Amino acid sequence: MGKIIVAASIVVAALIGGSVAYASIPDSSGVIHGCYNNYTGALRIIDSGASSCYADETGLNWNQSVPSIYTETSLINAASGPSHATVSCATGDTALSGGVEPYGSNPVALQASYQASSGSWYVSIDTDVSDYGTAQVVCLTQ
Repeated sequence: MGKIIVAASIVVAALIGGSVAYASIPDSSGVIHGCYNNYTGALRIIDSGASSCYADETGLNWNQSVPSIYTETSLINAASGPSHATVSCATGDTALSGGVEPYGSNPVALQASYQASSGSWYVSIDTDVSDYGTAQVVCLTQ
């Protein structure tokens, strides 16, 4: 009788252990896969390596990465009169905003404008003394 209980326990353990699967959510690329039911609006998350969307569902994929925001700056030396600078984001990134921060005793910010053709910010300052400023652009990493 004891041998039957031990044998039955081994079989049960093997069945339970063999049925355990490890889901890959998110997948190895950090992508989460889901299925949106076109009729009910229900969303279910799937392990794309083990299952797929049904015929009445639309696949949706998204990732866990968050775009980052950073600032690029350039020093403008206006010691000898009006001066300007163009400051840009890294290639492929998007300029969100920009401007100029003048320093010194009497600087005047003349212009800060977005240059759509180059995706950069152009800034200009003027002064009648040895002043300077910082051109800035706020960038979004894609």
